[in-house]
Amino acid sequence: MQLVMLFVKVDVSFILLTFFTACSIISVLSYVSWRKYDKEKKKASDRERNN
Repeated sequence: MQLVMLFVKVDVSFILLTFFTACSIISVLSYVSWRKYDKEKKKASDRERNN
């Protein structure tokens, strides 16, 4: 019974670790893509302002 509990504990911590890793990767990717989009928008607005 204790062996099963140990496996369950390991499983839950592994799932949480995977979840947090996935969340951090997604947030970094979205931040990077948002920065790229923001830069493009700034470039476009600068171009419009210069014209």
